[in-house]
Amino acid sequence: MIEGQEGVTWEDWVALAEACEANGVEALFRSDHYVSGFDERIGVPLRNLMARGQGSGDIRKDVPAAWLTEALFGLVVSVMASAPALGTDDTIAAISNVFLDGARGERGS
Repeated sequence: MIEGQEGVTWEDWVALAEACEANGVEALFRSDHYVSGFDERIGVPLRNLMARGQGSGDIRKDVPAAWLTEALFGLVVSVMASAPALGTDDTIAAISNVFLDGARGERGS
């Protein structure tokens, strides 16, 4: 999944497509979930929350808070795009359980 709105040129796209084809990658996707101001409104506060959780020991410290935040965003996008769709409560529970079980720190065990 490529964030095309992040300055990817046509030449970059061609090179990516050729590399995918040469290496047997069957699909190349451009994201369409970019929202202006997303990082300021959601990304930064969530990274800060992750960092606070790491400070308290509730969230693992062996990976950066920014990486955990991006992993959570990726999980949400993947679950929302997958079929079959789950109901709202089941979707939230699945994302929470998969992410938090992997992100849980020693104190949270």
